[in-house]
Amino acid sequence: MTYEATLSNIPNLLSLNSIDYNNDGLEDLYTSYANHVSIFENDANQNFTNEISVYQDDSLIMGALQLINVDNQNGLDYVWSGGNNTIAFHMNESLLNIDDLEAPTILLYPNPTNGILNSTHQFQKLRIYNFQGAKLMEVYKTKTLDLSRLPAGIYTLIMEDLEGLTIHKIIKN
Repeated sequence: MTYEATLSNIPNLLSLNSIDYNNDGLEDLYTSYANHVSIFENDANQNFTNEISVYQDDSLIMGALQLINVDNQNGLDYVWSGGNNTIAFHMNESLLNIDDLEAPTILLYPNPTNGILNSTHQFQKLRIYNFQGAKLMEVYKTKTLDLSRLPAGIYTLIMEDLEGLTIHKIIKN
């Protein structure tokens, strides 16, 4: 791995995630800092200079964030811990949502699982997140996922391929 750049325009982060927010094929940064939740767009040169404010509240200290489908409307919604014992979310109502693309029918089994999770579809990238929004695993080009090292709990699985993103809730016994 080589050092590429310093993203000096981004404030002291409390949490960081990534998503192709503007559907250009590049991962953008989904961030929380101080009293803000923002997206910094990737301009193809990895200059994340365009900040899009998702939410700002001076009475909350933002915490961990996660991308999940809160309203079951085929779009990733923005969820974050608002500090002060609150969880907040912003519904993604974008008409150009990448989740609106026709996705293949995917079967994940067994779910709940004791360790090994199988898929009927091979994905380019699989990411596992805990409920606090921390990325726990990232694997590439596989149909089998070994979750045996993770404690029992509920996890978010984001699967990415050329057709877009697919998100599933996984239960580990």
